[in-house]
Amino acid sequence: MESSSPTEILTINELRAAASSNLQKDVEEYYNEGAGDMVTMSENETAFDRFKIRPRILCDVSNIDTSTTFLGEKANYIFPSCLAHPDGEAATSRAATQLNIPMVLSTFSTVSLEDVISERKEGQNPYAFQPIFPRDRSRTLDWMKRAEKSGYKAIFITVDAPVTANRLRKKRKSLQLPPHLSYPNLSDNSDRSSDKSGHDPGKRWDEVIPWVKANTSLEVWVKGISCPYDVLKAIDYGLDGLVISSHGGRQLDGVAAAIDVLAECAPLAKGRIKIGFDSGIRRGADVFRALALGADICFLGRIPLWGLAYDGQAGVELAVRILEEELRNTMAHAGCHVRLVSIEERVENILAQTPLIDGHNDLPINIRKHYKNHIYGSNFTKPFADGTLEGDTDLLRLKQGLVGGTFWSVFVPCPKNWIDPLNRQDAPDPRMTIEQIDLMLRVQRAYPDIFSSPPNSTTALQAFREGKIISPLGIEGLHSIGNSFAHLRMFYELGVSYATLTHNCHNIYADAATVRGPGGSTRKSDPLWHGVSPLGKDLVYEMNRIGMIIDLAHVSEDTMRDVLGAGKDDWSGSRSPVIFSHSSAQALCAHPRNVPDDILTLVKERHSVVMVNFAPDFISCTASDHDDRLPDIDDEHATLERVVDHIMHIVDVAGIDHVGLGSDFDGMPTTARGLEDVSKFPGLIAELLRRGLNDEDAAKVAGANVLRVWREVDRVALEMQAEGAVPMED
Repeated sequence: MESSSPTEILTINELRAAASSNLQKDVEEYYNEGAGDMVTMSENETAFDRFKIRPRILCDVSNIDTSTTFLGEKANYIFPSCLAHPDGEAATSRAATQLNIPMVLSTFSTVSLEDVISERKEGQNPYAFQPIFPRDRSRTLDWMKRAEKSGYKAIFITVDAPVTANRLRKKRKSLQLPPHLSYPNLSDNSDRSSDKSGHDPGKRWDEVIPWVKANTSLEVWVKGISCPYDVLKAIDYGLDGLVISSHGGRQLDGVAAAIDVLAECAPLAKGRIKIGFDSGIRRGADVFRALALGADICFLGRIPLWGLAYDGQAGVELAVRILEEELRNTMAHAGCHVRLVSIEERVENILAQTPLIDGHNDLPINIRKHYKNHIYGSNFTKPFADGTLEGDTDLLRLKQGLVGGTFWSVFVPCPKNWIDPLNRQDAPDPRMTIEQIDLMLRVQRAYPDIFSSPPNSTTALQAFREGKIISPLGIEGLHSIGNSFAHLRMFYELGVSYATLTHNCHNIYADAATVRGPGGSTRKSDPLWHGVSPLGKDLVYEMNRIGMIIDLAHVSEDTMRDVLGAGKDDWSGSRSPVIFSHSSAQALCAHPRNVPDDILTLVKERHSVVMVNFAPDFISCTASDHDDRLPDIDDEHATLERVVDHIMHIVDVAGIDHVGLGSDFDGMPTTARGLEDVSKFPGLIAELLRRGLNDEDAAKVAGANVLRVWREVDRVALEMQAEGAVPMED
């Protein structure tokens, strides 16, 4: 093949013409042909012009960043094959490494998947593999395992090629692979099974996606989405990404231009799943339009192929640089002075700067229930590490969820005599509380690089900067202290940073919102103290004095009002701000555990925070006339979006400074769709951004608000101690 000087080529169309002249006629026709009459192929290119750019003027465009993110790196394109150049995919891989951009490899490459990735410099651009799916899935499994072993980061599933495309030139004159070339990833180079395309035409969502996810730990994407319904399916199946594509117009003629599909589908997908775009890109302005319409990453299929045919590795690098220069020029003229950042990147940036702090996680009681508090045997350590632990929380899912901190609940059940808090044997409750505190201290010490020791508000941020999960403890219900101020203080010394005044039972300090009846069922409570008891006022004082956060989740409305200084007498309530560690908005779900709007105004006045619960019982319910006076659960609408509805309602009533997150993971029998476990937190933050919160406000919800309360609780404690406040005595 002859090569021209790269400086002669200024546009992708010029590159295409020069590359085509270097190819044999049958190869050139194979690369440049579309399906049918090639209507879709043509419209893929021309449709971009329907989307007009409206420049902003007088913007600083002196420092433009054109990068985006795919598998942790800056950009991506799908590569060509050896028919275009003797070095084929190896040359493209070298160019990708040189440009530090990722690469996606097909099964039908003329260089093995191992040899392609071997061109990468250690620690540089990531690679993804795109296997075919014949009926014999053992072959696909083998490719996936080879890819994972070789260091690939994702599996791409082609979903828009169930059968061979109707390409007329190819039908009249079938392209034959030259004798010196082969498909080394196909071990026997035999027929591709199932259909000439190599794909099983019987693939279904409910069969292929679960199978792939069960057989790889890599990210899983689908390529070839062209309608909104399938975008929602991809989200429902928990995929990591999707590519909106018409296969370059090479599969089915007559489908909508890919850029039109992007405009229709991106609003459904943005912030919920990563969005790739492919088909028709020929100019940097096309990339600009795709990104502006919602794509997170643009795939360049034929452009690097033409570069390869033109001048091998150098031609591929030229092709990408032409596009990058055009994109930079378009951005400058359009007034885009900042880097094009996806919602996913914004989430990652937010949670890298501000710890996402969950107000309530019941992992300790889950370990007690399933593992009898034994954490050193392989039956616990293995699933805890690899993401298969019973329940909603383990090390892998905490990492995936970008969790920066969690208040671990050392829950113990209410006394068996649910409605008599005054006359009972207290010894079992403090003992079990100590056992659960001991459990979490042992977990923290067994994994010191992951969990911090119990912090205060100052050491919490230091632990986060060291890459650890901030790990304070919380006791859920003051029955846990056995009616003893001494126990309360000792629990604080052991790392308990907050105490919920009640659980589902009244105690000698305060009334609960709900109680358990003699049969064990929960019902709305009748008042015992009509809020905080006289001894409860001393308890609140003591918690303020030692610096233990008061938690009003689970308490009655009268108790809420008392503690917030608007109760039944002239008591001013807590001197420190408080939290509701796992409560939601009563206006959206009329459960007595939730916070009414009039109390939300008190939350604002007292600089406190409501940390929204994710449990279906408290986010999605309907009125009922049951004897228990509790609403019915509306499971159909128990979703991530409904949780965000509660957050936004609290923002509307109390303000952005007074809301946080309190999942109740491992403490609820069912979970909301989209918030099945701790790995799902990034999707929640992304939805907040989609609803219009800026990054600073999303960070407040994620963790900054509860950190502010925590700091103020510590400040008030120091102030009281400096004033000479002494411990309350039993």
